[in-house]
Amino acid sequence: MPIKRYKPEQIVTMLRQIEVSIANGKTTPQAWEQEEVINAFAGQLLVPNWLAKSWLESAPEHLPIPPFALRSWAEQCRVSEEVAAKALVRQRSFIGFLRLLATRRKRDQTRVLQVLSCAKGDTLELPSERSHIENARLFEMFTSSTVGSGWIEQVSLAKCAPQDLGISWRYANKWRSEDTIWLSLIRGRNIELDLYGGSLFDRANAKT
Repeated sequence: MPIKRYKPEQIVTMLRQIEVSIANGKTTPQAWEQEEVINAFAGQLLVPNWLAKSWLESAPEHLPIPPFALRSWAEQCRVSEEVAAKALVRQRSFIGFLRLLATRRKRDQTRVLQVLSCAKGDTLELPSERSHIENARLFEMFTSSTVGSGWIEQVSLAKCAPQDLGISWRYANKWRSEDTIWLSLIRGRNIELDLYGGSLFDRANAKT
């Protein structure tokens, strides 16, 4: 589905409508939709399409984006990694990013990965924010190393349909003082992604 474009004057009108709705104590689905449009517009201002395209020129199309590259690009623009991730998926429909928190589900203490943020291209199916992913294979991979790459065949993430995924990951802190993980994904399977290989990363640059 093509992304709908809005003119600056349309954005200003939406901002005024949101302001009026909040002043009247109303939070309608339309107001939330307008707010999402504002956020998307702001993201394009912070990371223009031409810049995201230039980043991707150095990233092979058949491999997931290295999470350290995502962090480096975000630092260049002084934006969050979430903003940079959304800019990248606008250019490649088959990639995505998840920021995950390793935790336990309250009702039964099962280990799960909580989705803190999600950015995905149109042809990749990923769980939404606040979803829980329960997958022993992912936990095995994440506990093997603070950074790595691999592929998983026919994996279901939360309520998503099974799909082949190439992945690469890094912990937000290499000493695991926090259990936040950045996960980069690409649709399909590639033999270059050796399980736990970490071949997409330059460990010398794996700083916190």
